[in-house]
Amino acid sequence: MTPLVDRAIVVTCLGHSGSTLLDLILGGHPKIIGLGEVFSATGWLSRRKSNPSDARCTCGQNAAECRFWGPVAQSIRSAPNPPPEVRYRPVLETFATVFGPDSIPVDISKNSKDRLRTINTIRSISPGTDIRAIHLIKDVRAFVVSRSDRDRAKHFPIRPMLVLFWQWYLENRHIRRQFVGAGVPLMTLGYDELCLAPMDSVRRMTDFLGLEPYPSMSDISRTASHALRGNRMRLDPKKNRQILYDPRWLYRNEWVLAAALSPHIMRYNAREVYGNLGKSRWENPKA
Repeated sequence: MTPLVDRAIVVTCLGHSGSTLLDLILGGHPKIIGLGEVFSATGWLSRRKSNPSDARCTCGQNAAECRFWGPVAQSIRSAPNPPPEVRYRPVLETFATVFGPDSIPVDISKNSKDRLRTINTIRSISPGTDIRAIHLIKDVRAFVVSRSDRDRAKHFPIRPMLVLFWQWYLENRHIRRQFVGAGVPLMTLGYDELCLAPMDSVRRMTDFLGLEPYPSMSDISRTASHALRGNRMRLDPKKNRQILYDPRWLYRNEWVLAAALSPHIMRYNAREVYGNLGKSRWENPKA
């Protein structure tokens, strides 16, 4: 059986870890098309009260007018309450028709229940598709500050920093176990490395994916992403024209005590977030 698409990329990470930025960067490669959070997008499109004209794609069109999401929306909305796995089929079928089966879709469905469901669904719908996964990890200090700010803005209960540290640590370790257990080739990429050394990170990713690196990948204004759901930065002209690092944690100190109490987490952080491009890039080789 011929697969609908030859290859697919799944980005797995915690929320607020930079997956939308990575989607835009990957979409700068001529063979890669970012699709954002696929399960979230198809779930929204399947709702009878939703209007595809109200959702804007990264390409600049609304979902109804987008050459990719328009046909997907019509197919999904023609069936009564299709389950998530069924909604995925028109995504891959339309992708192969619009972009060609040799183009590579990127799914950043990072919700915990969607991580392996993405893998299993693609395998079921398109047997033979070569699936590769990128585990994106943000510096724990940046993550806890971002998550705390999000909770505060949404009037959620503010969790102690030490709790957030442990959540970050345990969930990232669980992600690795999940994907290794599923037999999916997996590479780790630090969000902070990606922002501070984008072309070095691009070369690592394209080597892992068996592709040639393209300088255009560090210019996210030229992305071919068709994300319908994801961080709103993809639609913000001030943020979607260049790779910008979120430095908030550098000017804050609420994470300091939690870091001091968690030396093993900080060692894991140093290795997984900053150890992917080689020690000499980030540390004094004579130290």
